[in-house]
Amino acid sequence: MFTKWSAYMKEKGYSYATPVAVLEDSAIFESPTAGSREINMAVADVQCKKKHNVVGVWSSVEMAYQNVAIEQNAEELSEIKENLRHQIPTANSVMAGRTR
Repeated sequence: MFTKWSAYMKEKGYSYATPVAVLEDSAIFESPTAGSREINMAVADVQCKKKHNVVGVWSSVEMAYQNVAIEQNAEELSEIKENLRHQIPTANSVMAGRTR
């Protein structure tokens, strides 16, 4: 998917391997206001993302990775959740000026 995105962007005059690489390009974001290059690049980016369903594919893949991580760390996450279940009411009491 990123290969398609990159090829499309190259056709529009922008050379980036991934959408994230754009964010790392300080030349695009040199001033506090958007210049014509930045605007044109953003338009090309959005057109490409729509054409190739980049956001849909990217979020689906990311979700799959996160689900695997959740499954692999279920026991540790359960312990953290249980600790938070006890800590949050105490924190709320402290914030409200009360002590337990």
